[in-house]
Amino acid sequence: MTSWQDILETQSQSNPPRLSIEDAITLYDDADFNALRQTALDKRRQINEPSEVTYLIDRNINYGNACTINCQFCSFYRAPGHAEAYLQSTEQISARVRELEAIEGTRILMQGGVDPSLQIEWYEDLLAYLRTNHPTIDLDCFS
Repeated sequence: MTSWQDILETQSQSNPPRLSIEDAITLYDDADFNALRQTALDKRRQINEPSEVTYLIDRNINYGNACTINCQFCSFYRAPGHAEAYLQSTEQISARVRELEAIEGTRILMQGGVDPSLQIEWYEDLLAYLRTNHPTIDLDCFS
């Protein structure tokens, strides 16, 4: 097994190989946080102008909160039929994506409750609509 120090040394090179899953796990489990942070900072400075920092601009969109799962950590859901349960329309969701596009965002993170009244076609139609009408937006949905 490769040590976390050796992995960071390899990744510090100007053109390192892609980090393997095994090496990533080793770094996660074993690496000194400050050494990992410093290597990441040095790598960013190799790739970009030292004063340049890049960010992803994304948006969380909750398409609905009606859910039957009742996860113990979730205070967001409402039972189907509850007065506070909601489901956004495709146009409402699209309007939120347009707001993201207006600030040059690139990705939506979309999630919501597990609503048994929604058939698979609802999700398929929504994704098809978003891909057609917002082709530059990456979709990270239904986690």
